[in-house]
Amino acid sequence: MTTQNWLFKGFGQEQSNTAEQIEQVDTDPLKDPKHYQASRELAAAVNVAITLGMPLLLTGEPGCGKSELARRIHWEMGFPGEVLSFSVKSTTEAKDLFYTFDTV
Repeated sequence: MTTQNWLFKGFGQEQSNTAEQIEQVDTDPLKDPKHYQASRELAAAVNVAITLGMPLLLTGEPGCGKSELARRIHWEMGFPGEVLSFSVKSTTEAKDLFYTFDTV
């Protein structure tokens, strides 16, 4: 089956293809950190944070590349281990970022 059958035209008849017939795309190469390219300004902000030894707070809409930047920094600078991440939501509080010990 050719991909020509899967073009959206916005008019015409309903296509009779099923979801199982759609060719699966291998997204692993797309997630490779070596393919992420930061802007000059973003790279400068990362370098300032590294130079000052301070954290860099990234904000933005979901899917804009915040986590990918962290993976790229980790990969490019050769840090060992896995990238540590913390997902923030509207109910997250600052204390959630710190380790707590319950003596009970």
